[in-house]
Amino acid sequence: MSKHENREWPKSTPMPQEIWLPKEELSVRDRFAMAALQGMLAHSTRYKPREEGADWHWSIAKEAYELADAMMERRKS
Repeated sequence: MSKHENREWPKSTPMPQEIWLPKEELSVRDRFAMAALQGMLAHSTRYKPREEGADWHWSIAKEAYELADAMMERRKS
């Protein structure tokens, strides 16, 4: 048995099944943004928000969707 199996989730954190979206509910744009965000978070020590003084969480989410929009445009060509 893993030491994490009986771990309780904090009350403010939804259980994974509560936040999971079926694949059919995610758009291609959402999937691209998730992929971009995953890469940005994997290298978060190198990621710096482009906007001076901006909230880090808001900035990284915004930029993930900007990358997704660029990928959506590239798909058209």
